[in-house]
Amino acid sequence: YIPADLIDSLQPEVSKGDPRISLNGGQNGWELINSLIHNAHEFLKPGGFMTLEIGENQAEFLSEKLGSIEDCWNDIRILEDFTGSQRFIIAWRK
Repeated sequence: YIPADLIDSLQPEVSKGDPRISLNGGQNGWELINSLIHNAHEFLKPGGFMTLEIGENQAEFLSEKLGSIEDCWNDIRILEDFTGSQRFIIAWRK
C-alpha cells in the first residue's frame, strides 16, 4: 500500500522490520489493492467483508473506487489508526 520509491524513506522499524512485499504497493501504492477491490468479491459470500490497510491520501480515492464497482460492495467505511490517520477501509460484499 506504499509506493515502492517511498519505502526506504519510512521509519527504520517499518522499512527494515516489515517484509518489503507486505509494504510494496507498486508505483502508485495501490496496485495490489486495486486487484483486491476488483476480485475479492468472487471469494466472499454476500455479507462477507474485506479489510484493507491503506497508505496516506488513499482513503477517499479507494473508497470511491470500491463504490463504483457495480453490485459488489456496500457499507464502505474508512477507519483511522491510533495516530488519527485514515489507515483502513472495510467493505461488505452485497
